[in-house]
Amino acid sequence: GSVAGAAENTVRPEVGKPLKAAEALLKAGKGHEALAKVNEADAVANKTPYESLLIEQMRGSAAHAAGDYPAAIKAFQSVISSGKLGARESLAMMEAIAVDYYKLKDYPNAAKWSQRYFKEGGNAPAMRTVELQSYYLGNDCASVSRMLGGDESRKPAEDELEILRSCYRKDND
Repeated sequence: GSVAGAAENTVRPEVGKPLKAAEALLKAGKGHEALAKVNEADAVANKTPYESLLIEQMRGSAAHAAGDYPAAIKAFQSVISSGKLGARESLAMMEAIAVDYYKLKDYPNAAKWSQRYFKEGGNAPAMRTVELQSYYLGNDCASVSRMLGGDESRKPAEDELEILRSCYRKDND
């Protein structure tokens, strides 16, 4: 990159220090304390776009760890929409967004973000479960059926078939 590009991607100590502290607190499992350090970094004036991006990324992780799912979702969506992430980081954030929506019992959004995760190349088996459960708990039996019936290359697992059966029982009650 050019010299200007290098300068764009630097972080001043007054932003970097609290972010480093937040990262250490996160590793120690202290989400709330990490969030406080993120807010400290965010309070610095005249942040560069790069600093703001790092702050939002860390805010998402800290909020997720603290169980503040709406804040985590908002931060991760903002980082993803910046378009400045690599594919792997984007997928990890999409996965977190889907799971956080699921924990909030917002099943349509959990399903939507699970779909996006797979569309963009994700392949974690646990995400398939999140997507399937989201359809089921959101009473979207057509999508459950499409998901379990549309893939000729794999046989649905017994628990998946049970979901499909109970979906149709629910519909016919």
